[in-house]
Amino acid sequence: MDRDGTLNVDFGFMGPSDPLILMPNLPEGLLTLQRMGYLLIVVSNQSGIGRGLITRQDVDSVNAALAKQLGNFGVSIIGFYVCPHRPDAGCNCRKPKPGLLIKAAEDHSIDFQQSFMVGDRESDMQAAASVNMRGFMVCGQRTGPIGRNFKDLAEFAEFVRSSSEPNREGEPR
Repeated sequence: MDRDGTLNVDFGFMGPSDPLILMPNLPEGLLTLQRMGYLLIVVSNQSGIGRGLITRQDVDSVNAALAKQLGNFGVSIIGFYVCPHRPDAGCNCRKPKPGLLIKAAEDHSIDFQQSFMVGDRESDMQAAASVNMRGFMVCGQRTGPIGRNFKDLAEFAEFVRSSSEPNREGEPR
C-alpha cells in the first residue's frame, strides 16, 4: 500500500510534528484484509528527504506513529519501504519503478500474482503493473485511467472479501 493519501491524509512532506489523520474507515478495511491473510506492507515515495525538506528520521517517526495508531485497532503493518530520492534521481526504487515492491516481495516471500497494490496515484498503479500485480485506487482524492477506484479502504476490502476464494487460516497472501 501507498502511505500518504491512501492510509493517512496527505499534507505534503510530513514530519513528526504534523497531524497524522487516518483516512476514513481505514482500520476496518485493513483489519478485513489482515483477517483474510493478507500481509500489510507500506511502499512510499518520500522525496522530501532527497529535497532536504524532511529527514529519514522524520519519515521513520511518522511511520512508527502510523503503525502504533493502527496497532491500537489490532492492525499490524509488517514493513515500511521508503524511496528517499528526488523524482529526477533516476533510482529504481521510486514508484512507478518496481524496486521497493521487489524488495518487499523478496523480504516477505510475496507472490505478486496473489497480491495487489493499493494507492491514490497513477504511479502506484504503474508500479503494480510493472511486476504484473493488480493495482487499485482508493480514497477518491485522485483518479486516473489505470486501476479501479474505491472511496476508501473499507470499500476496497469488502470488494476483495466478496470476490475472492477463502484462504486457509493463517496462510499469508
